[in-house]
Amino acid sequence: MWHRFPKFVLGYVATWIVYLGILFVLLDMLPNTKMEAVAIEKSMWKLFFMLTFTTIGIMIDFKKLAEAKFGKMVGLHYVALF
Repeated sequence: MWHRFPKFVLGYVATWIVYLGILFVLLDMLPNTKMEAVAIEKSMWKLFFMLTFTTIGIMIDFKKLAEAKFGKMVGLHYVALF
């Protein structure tokens, strides 16, 4: 069972425990942590929102879209992506 077990799960759990420990140690030292985290969270949310639609655009098969009687929609889709 050990040979088939994905070892990255152990790394994930260990990293989570380390971060949790750092959080509890530094939480009392940094009173403005929540305001700083909110600023970072907003920018990360925007980044991942853009990456979501970029990957949707990358995964679209434009040839099938053009063949499915939506030929005009392909051009509109290109414009929307850019």
